[in-house]
Amino acid sequence: MAKKVFGSFLVLLFSFMIFTYFKSGAYKSVEAEKVVSPKFQLFYVENVGPYHKIMENLSYVEDEFKKLGTPCVRTFGHFLSDPEVIKHEKMISHVGCAFTPEESPQLFTLPDRVKEKFFTSNEQADRVCFKGNFRGSPALSAIKVYPVLQEMAETNKIKLSKDYLEVYTVEGEKVLTDVYLCAE
Repeated sequence: MAKKVFGSFLVLLFSFMIFTYFKSGAYKSVEAEKVVSPKFQLFYVENVGPYHKIMENLSYVEDEFKKLGTPCVRTFGHFLSDPEVIKHEKMISHVGCAFTPEESPQLFTLPDRVKEKFFTSNEQADRVCFKGNFRGSPALSAIKVYPVLQEMAETNKIKLSKDYLEVYTVEGEKVLTDVYLCAE
């Protein structure tokens, strides 16, 4: 009896692991390239705390833009603190909606708590970045994408800035994640 229960448990566990592997897109590869810093107009709120807990603030900005009749085509996380140095509860990130210069909404008044900045200013227009595209779960970006981009930077002898940008585009049920690690 105990062998049957244990065997059933193992089959169930193995099935769950396979399901998770495919559902999360863990099997998908990373496409990486060296690019010039992207130009994004970012509308954001500041998030203080662990990076995996950004959804509440991200949803807030999305909802505010929906109320204005300007849906977020892309959302983002601009992660400003080094998780290896800063305590997780004190890490700072900016999260919200990202627009290319062609898409930028003409807003006369920003929603409450929402601020605006540009990811690339004129002074940084030619900054080298490494862009990684990943079509699996954004939660796997740190495991799948960052090592590839860091290796590219080392190969090119480029020192990376401590901040990084993740841009999320939702297409149906899929989330497309673009990660940008840029030179200092």
